[in-house]
Amino acid sequence: MEFFGGTPLCHRRRRQVWVGGRRLMLSPGRGALDRLQDLEFDKYKGSSCPHVHLAMYCRKMAAYTYDDKVLIHCFHYSLIRAALGWYVGLEQGRIKTWRDLAEAFLKQEYAERWRELAAQVQPPIIEREIVTIFIDTIPSSYYDRVVGNVASNFANLVVVGKRIEVGIKRGKFA
Repeated sequence: MEFFGGTPLCHRRRRQVWVGGRRLMLSPGRGALDRLQDLEFDKYKGSSCPHVHLAMYCRKMAAYTYDDKVLIHCFHYSLIRAALGWYVGLEQGRIKTWRDLAEAFLKQEYAERWRELAAQVQPPIIEREIVTIFIDTIPSSYYDRVVGNVASNFANLVVVGKRIEVGIKRGKFA
């Protein structure tokens, strides 16, 4: 009878961990790996899917599925660039289980991707352009009066427009 970690292989089951709404299967291996240093991991560069990276890491670490400390300790071997910097900067007491680390990794990677996408967005229309576009769309009864007004921003232009509207209703303008 083959043993791994004191548990007969016939009694071991697949370990399931739910992370980010997805199930990761941690399957026990048929034999323990001789040395962790000999493992070669696919490196997470930040451009691939973090869920896929976690799944592949779990497959690579199949022989150690019941040892959260080993899973946590070896995870940095699968990271490079910003992801590795994030891992190194983790607070020591924050990660207690493999699931904690996997969830923190997913949150970090999605936040990082959001920042990258947000940086690519064209800057919003500047205030002066908003005022110009708005003035070009107003009816002619307002246009003559608004064009002569020097409104510094859109909010001030709205106030001027309301005053003109009240003036027209009261018959102040011809």
